[in-house]
Amino acid sequence: MEGLLTCKAKFQKVNKEGNADDPVDRISDLPDKIIQSILSSLGTKDAVRTSVLSRRWRSQWMSVTNLDFLEFAPNMSQNRSLFMDFVERVIALREPSDIDLFALTCNVLTDASRINSWVCSAVKHNFKHLLLQLHQIHEEPFELAHCLFTCETLRIAVIMADILLKLPSSIHFSNLKSLTLQYVVFPDNQSTQVLFSGLPFLEKLSLDRCSWWNVQAVTIALPMLKKLDIRENAADPDNCRFFILAENLKFFYYIGTLRNDYCIYDSESWVCGLGLWSTEGIIEESSRQREVAYRADRLLRGLSSVKELILTSYAFEVLTYSKELYACMPVLYKLRFLGFVPMGMAINFGRGTLAKFLQNLPCLELLKFQSGICLSGNRDEENWILDPVPHCFSSHLKIIQIELPSTAQSPKHRWMVEKGGSCNMKDEKDNLYQGINKYRASLNLKALTTNENADCLADKIADQFKNQPCTNTTGANTVPGTEPQFSNYPDLLTKCHLAISNTRDGTVMPSCVPGLVPSLVLTNFTQSLYSDSLNDTKYTGIGIGSEDNWIVVVLTTDTPAGNFAPYSSNGANLISKIGLIYCSMLLILSITFLL
Repeated sequence: MEGLLTCKAKFQKVNKEGNADDPVDRISDLPDKIIQSILSSLGTKDAVRTSVLSRRWRSQWMSVTNLDFLEFAPNMSQNRSLFMDFVERVIALREPSDIDLFALTCNVLTDASRINSWVCSAVKHNFKHLLLQLHQIHEEPFELAHCLFTCETLRIAVIMADILLKLPSSIHFSNLKSLTLQYVVFPDNQSTQVLFSGLPFLEKLSLDRCSWWNVQAVTIALPMLKKLDIRENAADPDNCRFFILAENLKFFYYIGTLRNDYCIYDSESWVCGLGLWSTEGIIEESSRQREVAYRADRLLRGLSSVKELILTSYAFEVLTYSKELYACMPVLYKLRFLGFVPMGMAINFGRGTLAKFLQNLPCLELLKFQSGICLSGNRDEENWILDPVPHCFSSHLKIIQIELPSTAQSPKHRWMVEKGGSCNMKDEKDNLYQGINKYRASLNLKALTTNENADCLADKIADQFKNQPCTNTTGANTVPGTEPQFSNYPDLLTKCHLAISNTRDGTVMPSCVPGLVPSLVLTNFTQSLYSDSLNDTKYTGIGIGSEDNWIVVVLTTDTPAGNFAPYSSNGANLISKIGLIYCSMLLILSITFLL
């Protein structure tokens, strides 16, 4: 409250200084569209607080389309009763217009029925996006409101709750496109199958560390599914088998230790990432090695038509756990790109597994080692030579890219060996820059020119994302209303000699792609809602930065408010003059995290 009163006082002071004879209440004269834009940039609690700014603002918050309630917000009193009453009042006083986002993070305790009533209210307001993050549930199994499971307007749902979830006997989401379930414990075979049978139009599914110990088998038959992410719970027993039928599946990512068995049918996947990892006591147990090898083999054979494959070193090393499988590795006859991500050890040429694997990739064009390679082994140096040479080396392979990890003494290096023996230091920034301009050319749009200051900001922001994992709720997949905001954003601007005033019309678009596969990086921008910005003629410049698996694109305009020109000697003075607007959240960080 104090912050908004301070902003109001500053605004009134600026008005009086600007024209003492005509003290206009400019904040009350703002158009409704701008007021709603400001409110949409604020959290629900701050939006409600704007009612003190003026009489006209008193009821403006009641028509906001995003409702987010966070019990554990910074600088917020931990009085639970105040939080619960606040949510009740906002829902009761809000206008009966549609809701875009309903986000709730709180403890449940013994208030399950109360929380379910809020969810039902959101359903009645035709909400499109749902984010539920529930903790400390005292009564299990927890049963979400039945009205949620037949909602006709819901398009994106994220449910995070470490609970045994009781599902209704009838489930049908007629418009749901994206579903993320995190930590959920599924109750039994039948109700789990009812859930996956009630998603006829689902395009994205993420199962993040869910527990399947009550489920022996589940069929995921989703004809519209395009992207499937599975991250296993390491505590799961070895007892669940997944049958995945998705003829339109384009992207499949898996991280885990193959505690469960995955059989994929009729898939024409373009991109696949297998983050199979090993720790002592999990895969290293000799009693599990043979079973893990067979599960890895079945998974790879189900993806035999994949075009781009991202692996950890263990993902194909486990095939050596079985002699018969090692002798007959799966053939990936359409594979064009093979990348190894830095998760575990570097790829060891001395063990011969890679040479054996490459023999079954007849059309491979690009081979990338993101964590480097090593030549250690118990064999002669001659055995480090690929003999026989894989067929793809002479017929299709164009580039081998090797990245050396950064150290305290030296930065990360990226080497690319092209066919014919040439070696250079090209990186993913150049590929993405050229790819975006080719995309714009196909739409008869002018090419974007490189903006060095935007490059600097993109690098600084990419560094902020460093070490954050790629999930179904990060980067280009972020749920609206849950975007991370950097408290040090003004400092990032200062480091690049920029000010808020000449960057506010720009757009920042981060994307997380394991291994930074070139074609996948490009499609994360051209085949997502990021494409709306790439198609916009107002953008004329571009900056690109990358760090680990993150790549950030910053678009600039040729207007004074978006040209990213470095500020002059009086730049600090300029920043202070717009402090009011920054305080009012009008120029809050313009990162457009899209789905």
